[in-house]
Parts: sequence; C-alpha cells; structure tokens
Amino acid sequence: RGLWFSAGRSEIVDLELGANSRLVSLGEFVDPATRTTTLIMEMEELPEQLRIGSTFRAHLYGEEIRAVLAIPNTAILEEEGLDVVFVPTGDDSFERRVVELGISDGEYTEIKGGLEEGEIVVSRGAYYVRLAGAATGEIGHGHSH
Repeated sequence: RGLWFSAGRSEIVDLELGANSRLVSLGEFVDPATRTTTLIMEMEELPEQLRIGSTFRAHLYGEEIRAVLAIPNTAILEEEGLDVVFVPTGDDSFERRVVELGISDGEYTEIKGGLEEGEIVVSRGAYYVRLAGAATGEIGHGHSH
C-alpha cells in the first residue's frame, strides 16, 4: 500500500503507491537475519533535504487494518535498551513503565504490553519527567549563602 521513512529529525515522508509514488524495483530476497530487502521507489515530489539516490530504512504499510492500543511517539523514551513511558499517578508523581512496542506509522506506535487501554501517558515533556526523577534533590528548593 505504501511506506514511510524519516527524512530528518522531524520530517516524515509518507509514500502511497499509485498516489504520490511508484514502485520501480523490489529485491528478490529477504535477508533472514535482518528481515529486510531493497526496493527502489520513484517519488512524485522530492522533499527539499533529500537528494536523488538517497537511501533510508523504510517502514511498509500492509493491507490489513486493525485496532490497536497506540500512543504518540513523543511519549516513548529509550533507557538502557528498554522502551519506557511515564504514567501520571497523581500529586505530581509519575510511574516509569517498560513497554513492548509494535508497529509504528511514524507518529504513533502500537503498545503490545506494559500499558492498559485508558491509561494516560506523558506525551509532552516526557524527557523532563525522566530528568526530574533522576535528580537527587528537590527541584526548585535551592539554598544560597
């Protein structure tokens, strides 16, 4: 159906076959270790920061559409090889949760484990919640001489 890839720090390029792109070539084999293959796409319009012949790791869209628990990518942090989110517990407290990730569309990622439907996650400022949790003293209570 199509694919998406990150073309920089924040720009996501979304290609839909037949609408804004065309499949030129698809690799004959899938690497059994990485489960990857090569494909060549022709784009209707090349984003400004890309050059002809650029290569990217792309994520393919399949045909099946299903409902999943998904959260914004901005809520997910990586800590020592683990994917974590922060869940508010009340009174300006947060619980760090390790989550199991599924597929992503570039903006939202499926959560296969670690969260239940209806739970709230910090999606803006999650990095600052992590920093505050790592601080040894209370934030904002300094002492000067």
